[in-house]
Amino acid sequence: IFLTGYDVQAINLQDVLVRGVIAPPNGTTNTVRPGIRSLPNNANPNFLPAATQQCNGNSIPRIIPASLLNDVMRALTIRPNAQCQYPAGAPASSMATGYVTIDLVATCTLENPLSPAYWDTLLYDNVLTGDWELVAPNPATGNYAEGNPMVHIRAIPEGGNAGSSLESPLPFTFYDRLLPAGKKRTDRRQPLPSTFTARFIEGGTGSFDTDLLIWREGAAGADRGCDLTGNDLPIAELVRFDERENATVRIGTDGTLGVASSVRTATTFFPPATEDVAGWLYVNLNNGGAASYSANSRYDLVSDSSTVRGFRQSQGWVTTRMAAEGRYGVAFDAASLGNGCTPSPASPELRSVGATLHPIGPAPDRTTDVLPAGNVTHRNDDSCDIALLPAATLLLPYFQVDVTEGRNEAMTTLVTVVNTSNQPQIARMTIWTDFGYPVLTFDVFLTGYDVQAVNLYDVLVDGRLPGSGSQSSPRGARSTGDNPHFLPSAQTSCTTLPSSIPAALLADVRATLQVGHNTACGQKRLGGTHEAALGYVTVDVVATCGARSPRDPESAGELLFDNVLTGDYQLVDPHPGTGNFAYGSPLVHIRAIPEGGNAGAIVPTKLTRTFYQRLSNGVDRRQPLPSTFAARYIQGGGTSFQTSFAVWREAGTQPHAGCTGYLDNAGMTYVEAVRFDERENPTTNVPDITIGFPIPEPTLPASSLITSSYNELPPLESGDVAGWMYLNLATTIEGDSSAAPLPNQAWVVTTMSAEGRYGVAFDAMALGNGCSPPRLSSDSFAQPIRP
Repeated sequence: IFLTGYDVQAINLQDVLVRGVIAPPNGTTNTVRPGIRSLPNNANPNFLPAATQQCNGNSIPRIIPASLLNDVMRALTIRPNAQCQYPAGAPASSMATGYVTIDLVATCTLENPLSPAYWDTLLYDNVLTGDWELVAPNPATGNYAEGNPMVHIRAIPEGGNAGSSLESPLPFTFYDRLLPAGKKRTDRRQPLPSTFTARFIEGGTGSFDTDLLIWREGAAGADRGCDLTGNDLPIAELVRFDERENATVRIGTDGTLGVASSVRTATTFFPPATEDVAGWLYVNLNNGGAASYSANSRYDLVSDSSTVRGFRQSQGWVTTRMAAEGRYGVAFDAASLGNGCTPSPASPELRSVGATLHPIGPAPDRTTDVLPAGNVTHRNDDSCDIALLPAATLLLPYFQVDVTEGRNEAMTTLVTVVNTSNQPQIARMTIWTDFGYPVLTFDVFLTGYDVQAVNLYDVLVDGRLPGSGSQSSPRGARSTGDNPHFLPSAQTSCTTLPSSIPAALLADVRATLQVGHNTACGQKRLGGTHEAALGYVTVDVVATCGARSPRDPESAGELLFDNVLTGDYQLVDPHPGTGNFAYGSPLVHIRAIPEGGNAGAIVPTKLTRTFYQRLSNGVDRRQPLPSTFAARYIQGGGTSFQTSFAVWREAGTQPHAGCTGYLDNAGMTYVEAVRFDERENPTTNVPDITIGFPIPEPTLPASSLITSSYNELPPLESGDVAGWMYLNLATTIEGDSSAAPLPNQAWVVTTMSAEGRYGVAFDAMALGNGCSPPRLSSDSFAQPIRP
């Protein structure tokens, strides 16, 4: 697929596999006219000379020949094909299944990663983003859609000529096993992790169903041809924790779990041992016992903090899919318990030390393991990049609850938090208005390996809090009863947590979220006016129970820095006339760097700023969030697609503000938005001088949901219904357009819906991390949009 500058290309795999159509002509060859902000199609210095001919419209195939298409479908369904005759009795399916990789290359060929010639065309520029949607339109079997970002695998170090041989600082790479002997230094793409936490709901009143989409790396190399013997590898360990932290374990072989790509329901993959319908799964996709590793030197034993011996991991990825009532479907990536360089634990018999079994939990930071090249390390705690790893703070960028509708028709937001450690933890949830005012704070006490779901309709309409957990709560057999980082006050403050909100306070909370006023602040504006209650939520690891929000300066002394929490959310719209769908995504996982230590301890950090910097008086060391994003959209068309962006922005109000200053967060300026349609035509909302007066600067509040046709975003000027949006949400300095923007944190989630039955949500792709300097307004070439 040839992409011009700032191009976007959608591919329907049914078109490819059923009709044999690879892609429509627009945007797939180098003869397509680039947009006015794009460089010429021959201007990429890393292209091979052959690309001019090999990527033109006469060379790039658009239709798959019938004989080849038949062979492709046989390989993806009944398994044997013309090249490889699999053994008799190989599993067959009426559904074409598998997985897809998309690589940046320097010319257009039909080579694939099993061909030695492929590695001479590989490029290393980190420039692609992408997402996927699985659509089930049959009312009898689906009637919903699910979507998620693709797995984004970066080249380290990035850049360079095609097939260039560089020493990668990584211990192994994504394509490591496929590289021919003479090409071992060609790939330098990040490896993927192997241990994950996947939440499940199976059964219950809504007939919930949870599937795990599992990708695994095989042991076979590029020279195996059709011989895939040994690729059906066992897994190291599965542990199911129910809602009461009861653990059931499955170890070793599971011949039905394919090496490469598979779907397993949470029940058939791992039958429940209790009647609880929900909980979470620990999934260790390493290849099992020592015998699985002895044939491949890459899986040699390595030291893990000199206490537990594990293996360099076999790569994997897990995505959770949930469906209910034949109309709700969500998908979101499972959180990993380490990065691709973390030696993951093997099965329990191999990770025991003496009589002590090393507990399940987040991978420890490897403080002594420094890689040889530059400043790159194996450490989990050396990056400003926001990753789906256990964290010290979770952020829900936007929530909405229809507080005036009945439970069966009201839109609501569900938030779930998991404690991935065996120690008890206190998760402090704060609900904020869309102007950044903390309106309600309450604690959720989590025993070891605990999971807690919170329906914000229960909180904001019925006044019910999840007050069941406390210091005296029963705990699972694998959990400890003590957390050495708790403050002494936790012994009494966490004995009994409130389970309800007093009526007067509840009325105040709802008024603040709906009309922006409360009793304490009178007519001071604390939020916007809406029919529904909306805003955002933070969840912090703290050392004692109480009601101090992050705005209270004394709350900094209660903050902890243990990266142990994971979480996700679902926004459910059950009303047949306005929604009839659900969408969900992981919460934003914000890690403490460096992690660990006592409550409120001030520890030096290499971060240029932190998430709570303006509120914590130097105590915080949580990762900052970025400010520039790429967000895809579809607006209009024959199926009435609607795309909205849930946008969170850092409020500027200081911790001692009291009731004043929140109105300033109602319309915070930002640098720019640029819309690229399907033909790369750009439109922008950058202020300019027109007919003698300035166009107002674009603004957004601290939390909002805006449609992609919002009047302050660049207009839809062409007939194209799809494309992508560049959003630079750094704050501008009022009255000085030439000044560098302020490093304002932000987050963007793309939500799409169609036909009153499809809804998906996925995080927009950040074009930098929280330590990247803010960027000025772009123009065609002097300040181009780029990662």
